[in-house]
Amino acid sequence: MKNKLTIHYVIVVAAFAIVIGAAYKLYQDQSQYRSLLLTIVACSIVGVGQIFIIRQKKKSANE
Repeated sequence: MKNKLTIHYVIVVAAFAIVIGAAYKLYQDQSQYRSLLLTIVACSIVGVGQIFIIRQKKKSANE
């Protein structure tokens, strides 16, 4: 079961790494404001969605 959850953990880490990178780039150069903001919002949604999937799979595994 843990092997199936590993991919979700990797996606969470990658999504939040992209969010941090986009936020840093937005801080440095605000000329691409819209695309960076869209990237931040989209990757945050992906990361939170993956966290919900992990929680659901752990909950169903305990039952």
